Amino acid sequence: ADEAEVAFLVQDAHQGRGVASALLEHIAAVARERGIRRFAAEVLPANNKMIKVFRDGGYTQRRSFEDGSVHLTLDLEPTEKSLAVQRGREQRAEARSV
Repeated sequence: ADEAEVAFLVQDAHQGRGVASALLEHIAAVARERGIRRFAAEVLPANNKMIKVFRDGGYTQRRSFEDGSVHLTLDLEPTEKSLAVQRGREQRAEARSV
């Protein structure tokens, strides 16, 4: 299959620290290596933080609303935006390590 479902659960104490964003980036890279071309996600409409994680990842995405959930499909082919997001995260991590 070239599509996989993706979901994250980050403990409240660790939310807002970029954990889900970093996971998305790394899991997407591993998925691409294994022939996965798309992620599918189902998010509750009130979960704005998770919707933002998927939006801000920079991947091309499609959204629909069905049965009380936001359905997202993310194409895992890197885009200029997803590569810029990755470079920015790497630069911030490097700056913090000095």
